[in-house]
Amino acid sequence: MCIITVVRTLAINELQDIPKFASAKHKLLKTFEKTNRDIIKIF
Repeated sequence: MCIITVVRTLAINELQDIPKFASAKHKLLKTFEKTNRDIIKIF
């Protein structure tokens, strides 16, 4: 019983971390795109 609860808790934590990771990745991509545009403007 205890092991199942732990596994379930870990799974829920993993699922909650995915959106955080996705949003961080999205922010990085946005920053990268913006930097690329700025570089293109300079040239």
